[in-house]
This record gives sequence, structure tokens and C-alpha cells, in this order.
Amino acid sequence: MRETRRAGDGRIGVRAALPAVIFALLLAGCGNPQLPLLTGNQGGLLPGMILPETPPPANSAATGYSGVRDQILPDGRILHQEFLLGTIISETWFSSLRLPERTIVYLNGNIPVELSEYGPDGKLQRHTLFYPGTKQPQRFEEYVDGQHIVRFTTFWPNGNLHIISEEGVPTPHGLVNRVREWYANGYQKMLAQTSFIRDAGGNAVGRELQDEQINWDDQGHVTLDQIFDQGRLLHDVLVDKETAAP
Repeated sequence: MRETRRAGDGRIGVRAALPAVIFALLLAGCGNPQLPLLTGNQGGLLPGMILPETPPPANSAATGYSGVRDQILPDGRILHQEFLLGTIISETWFSSLRLPERTIVYLNGNIPVELSEYGPDGKLQRHTLFYPGTKQPQRFEEYVDGQHIVRFTTFWPNGNLHIISEEGVPTPHGLVNRVREWYANGYQKMLAQTSFIRDAGGNAVGRELQDEQINWDDQGHVTLDQIFDQGRLLHDVLVDKETAAP
């Protein structure tokens, strides 16, 4: 089933509960150690992933100030900033057509907590969550129609890939939903592929195994390798190899 995020979440301004959440993060983040950036052999920024530069914002507010501030930039865009107790907690850039382009929610005024990026139509395209108190991405989501997640990626704290989940991946047996998982040491752990079971009206009512399914141990050795078609096992690759051995 599709994972859904409302396009309005984090688009214009900060949700009503966000100041309290950010204030809690400000307190909790004071003692957090800095985690390393993406350094693992499976880590790194994905295509389309953009990390914002995070120097202290030039437009500061008086100590204790809580509220919003809007600026018209020289190119006609608008920068909307929100402050809590003198610390900036979010910035949103709007195009000259007043459509959102990018929103950053901050911890301690300059460390990103989350980043939302929008297309030319103002619909959400990408969303990144960071490990609290660091610039290390924790989860990266890609959207279609501004609402439905078609691909998401999670990372281990050491920067290595953890999970990539994708919808509509083509295979010899049709489109599948593909999930790949890695161990924290960088070795791949699992490849799982499924397709939807649909009723006469075309509505999804379940899932079934489709195409290749593979498991590895934490040293890279294959422990399961099977091929399915509409939930029916076609080949057990490991068994077939053992049977064919002299």
C-alpha cells in the first residue's frame, strides 16, 4: 500500500504544535554528540538530495522575540522566517508566484531538522529528515502529486544505507514494489519484491511475492535466493545449484 504524506505538512509556516516541539529539541539537542557525516561504503547523497548550507541566518531577531518576519528578496521571491525566543526555527522560500520552493526547520538556529523541497507547481517533491543535532540524513522521501511517497531511503547513523523502498519498478514479470535492506556494516541484507493482488474492479486487496527474493548474512553470503511469479515459486536458485552439483 502507498505511504501518504499530506502536502500541507510543513509547507507554509510552522504547524501549531511545532514551536513546542522545537523548544523541546532545543533543550534535548544541547547534549547530543555529533554523529559523522555520510562516510560508509553505501552512504552518500542520493540523486536529487540537497543539503542546505547552514550558517547562522543573517537576519537575526532580538533575544526573546517570538513571531514571524517576511522579506521580499531582490529577485521577487519571499523569505518567510519564524522565531521562538529569539532563535530562528524555520525558513520558507516562496517564488515570485507565491508558491513554496523550500522549507527548512532548524535546531539551535542553524542545524537542519527537516528539509522540504517543492516543484515549480508548489507541490512537495522531496522531504529529508536529519538525525537530531547533526547534518546526517536519517530518512529521504520522494513524492508524486505532492502526496504519495514513491520511494524512500533511510540511513544508519554511521551514514550507510539502511533501507530503500520503491514503487513501480519494472521486472521481466511486470511492475513490483521493491525493498532493499543493508546491515549497518554496509553489506546488503535483503531484496524483497512484491506486486499487488487486485479484485475485479482493479482495487488492491493484498500483495504477493513477485520476481527474485534474496537474503544475505552480515558477511555478504547468500542464504536464500528464490524466484516467484504471482506468488508461485518458480525456482529455488540455491537448491537448483546443489542439485546440479556433481
